[in-house]
Amino acid sequence: MNVLLIDESKRRMQIVRRFVAKAIPEIAVTEYDVDQRGLPPPAFDWSEYDVAILNQDLGAAGTGIAWLEKYRREPRYPPAILIANPLDPKLMVEALQAGASTILPQRDLTPELLGEAVRNALAAPRHSAQNVTSTFE
Repeated sequence: MNVLLIDESKRRMQIVRRFVAKAIPEIAVTEYDVDQRGLPPPAFDWSEYDVAILNQDLGAAGTGIAWLEKYRREPRYPPAILIANPLDPKLMVEALQAGASTILPQRDLTPELLGEAVRNALAAPRHSAQNVTSTFE
């Protein structure tokens, strides 16, 4: 199983990677540094990944919600988990409408919470609008 971690902060990626490894040791995590790589090219192979974990704050590359809106219709785009801080009801609605399967609070993120979200996303079919959940403070 492969997770694609999308963020502009190396520190946040390191923390999320460590949380995923603690919760689900057998999962491989690939980091996508948006500051270095920018937007994925049209030929980006989303099928290599079983789950995408995006931070809402992607710096100059935009927001996690904007990425979801742009890429969710790509063939084989994986179920996506959005991590945001602060987490408010408006953002949650926007994230769900954009295609996030789960929204997690960055401030209260734990290995257990992230592991549960990844397992739920792995169980969901790709492009499923019926398996939508949210978790917040």
